[in-house]
Amino acid sequence: MATVYNNIDKVAGDPQSSATVKIELLFDKDEASVAKHVSSEVMIQGYFSTSVNTAGEWSTSLVPNSEITPSDNVYFVTETITEAGSSKQSVTSYYVTVPVSATPVFWVGGLIVPKPGWVQ
Repeated sequence: MATVYNNIDKVAGDPQSSATVKIELLFDKDEASVAKHVSSEVMIQGYFSTSVNTAGEWSTSLVPNSEITPSDNVYFVTETITEAGSSKQSVTSYYVTVPVSATPVFWVGGLIVPKPGWVQ
């Protein structure tokens, strides 16, 4: 597993402490009906959701993409910020791939990839 993290700040540089994060594994459904973690023989389904702490930070452990079949797969990250005292939300979404590393801690901004062609 690799630890992936981000720090969300407001435009003025203050921590954004009202954000939620959703991470979902997307894969080419033409290759397989379910994604699998190869070495542990586990099916990967659903999504992970968390909130940032008071400093605007979040982190989680993810399976490196090279250890998942089918090989065409990415994580889809959605960060949703709710403005204080309002129902107004701002949503940022992006795709990431998680590498295998001897020091498996990665800032999510360094893992962003373009939207794959097979994503609907």
